[in-house]
Amino acid sequence: MRTTAILGCCLSFLGCGGSGSSGPAGGQPAAVAPADGRCALTPHMLVSQSSLPGVSDSGSVTVSVDTLVAGPSNLYYVVDVLQVGVIMSVYTAGSLMSVPLAGGASTMLASGYLFGVPVLTATSLLVPELNAYPNQGTTGIVSFPLVGGPATTIVDSGFVGSPTSLATDGTNLYFADDNGIQIAPISPAADAGTSSTMIAPGMTECVGVFGQRLLFVEPPGDVKTIPLPAQPGAVPTVIGTSDPGAYDLFACGSDACWIDDGAGAVARIDPAGGTVTRLFTPETARFAVFDGAHFFVMISAMSQGEVTGATSLVRMDADGTHPSVLVTMPRGNALAVDDECVYWSNPAGVFSLAKSAQGPISQ
Repeated sequence: MRTTAILGCCLSFLGCGGSGSSGPAGGQPAAVAPADGRCALTPHMLVSQSSLPGVSDSGSVTVSVDTLVAGPSNLYYVVDVLQVGVIMSVYTAGSLMSVPLAGGASTMLASGYLFGVPVLTATSLLVPELNAYPNQGTTGIVSFPLVGGPATTIVDSGFVGSPTSLATDGTNLYFADDNGIQIAPISPAADAGTSSTMIAPGMTECVGVFGQRLLFVEPPGDVKTIPLPAQPGAVPTVIGTSDPGAYDLFACGSDACWIDDGAGAVARIDPAGGTVTRLFTPETARFAVFDGAHFFVMISAMSQGEVTGATSLVRMDADGTHPSVLVTMPRGNALAVDDECVYWSNPAGVFSLAKSAQGPISQ
């Protein structure tokens, strides 16, 4: 990625001052705090960095919240612990946590693995569990009931496989691993075991379910689809081309969206096929979510793939217009949104903010 300069509190592509940096503009909402008080017009800290598991570990470690998922009543977050070494740095542990959306004490759901990005169903949270060095245990996918209770293993991948990007149609779970795209029932029968079935072999960067289609991106950037319900041996259809390094495949209205890592922009396509378009090209988009009316995007100054400057949390209309900087911070690590609030993490902790808030607010 090329570096985008920081100009005061806003990035150059946004403009500084005027409707691009503060106040309602175009389709931007009026600033109104949610009636239930879940979040406010100024950032509210839900989790302090000092309270994260692993912060007190001895040695040179970096602890960060790298994944956020907003559920009906809780915000789920993944804590990663990076052991910084002279020759190489390795992830040594991880924790899956939850905190009430309105704030309160956090709960540890699981630890001892590197946890991938969870996926919500109506009743559960589906989470990939990966090996964390020096642990060499099995990998798999675990289901946590949203109402609490013991977790259930859906997929046991053994010592290989490393399930990553997940998607679900409510009945089946689809995921990418080292071998290709796999399918497994969300609620396997008691005698069915915890294995999965290969749908399509090959490397896959991200998967998503969009209506009756399973979409995925393969290196170096082919966007492919398989009709659902997917069957083993299904032949994918190429519907578009992405830049290499696509990730965070998510729904944006009736379209499918993702981050083009090479271009650093939010890309979108009609799941039925068409042309890949880019909503904007700041070349530094790192995280993006969509709430049905607006995109919320984290934009950071980058150089050679590394964050080199501040992060701006930006709200923009569904067509990518009227960008408005909500918050600036040293470095943003994760992003989520629900019906009322936007959530993010940075080196200070995890925060919430009313989606209609006006900025820029400096952290």
